[in-house]
Parts: sequence; structure tokens; C-alpha cells
Amino acid sequence: MKYISCVQKIKIEYSGLSFGSATTGPQLLSEVEGILIVRFDDEVFLSEDGILLLELAKDLSNWLKIGGDFAYYSMDYEDGPILSFKEAGGFWEVRSSWSEYACNGIDMLAIVNGVESFISSLAFDLKLKNIDVSLSIL
Repeated sequence: MKYISCVQKIKIEYSGLSFGSATTGPQLLSEVEGILIVRFDDEVFLSEDGILLLELAKDLSNWLKIGGDFAYYSMDYEDGPILSFKEAGGFWEVRSSWSEYACNGIDMLAIVNGVESFISSLAFDLKLKNIDVSLSIL
């Protein structure tokens, strides 16, 4: 795996949001999916379709509360972390099983800002679709 030093900012975004039939409750976690896009300073690090975005948002929300290293394994893909953050020498490293490189030297605040923006955007878009994502899910 190649390592690159980055970044001033990390953006965690999505597109192609799709929904199953559930509109409330924990079953929503497996019904809200789309394309996950992770960028470092506007360069695409990861772009994958079929990601359970609400499940990811829930895991990221939990990580914000408890801290430590983060690894997202989806109920749809458990062979390796789709996205992970690991502390290394006062900075952070971001990896994905689906990316050809890892990014290191990232400031924690850059990751937190990207995570919070992703969660807020997803919750807002779901609310526009009359899908109530309660704090108990996130």
C-alpha cells in the first residue's frame, strides 16, 4: 500500500441516495444507501456505490462520542474496513480496503469536521424525504 502525506481538509460526501421501504426504526440502517465519496483536498480517495450511508453515519456518530481509532465494516461487506481512521504519532491515518493508498499526517480536527458535515448533510437530506432520523439512531 502506498502512503501519501495529506491534507488540509477531508470531505465525506455521498450521491445517488436511495431508500428501501422503511421510513423509521433500526431497519433504516440497511435501507439508506448510495455512493460514498471521500476526498482529501478535493482529490478523490474513495468512491464506492452501494454503501449503507445511514449505517456509516451511525458508526461515525458513535466514534465522535467515544473517540479512539475508527473502522467501518458494513453489514454488506465485512472483509476489511471500508473506511478507517487510526491515530499515528499525534496525527491520523485514513485507509480503505478499496483504495490503492492510505493518507497519513491528517489533523484530527480535519477528520471531525468532515464527519460532522457528512452526518448533518445526510440527516438533512433524509428529513427532506420525510425520513425521521432520530438521535437514537444517530
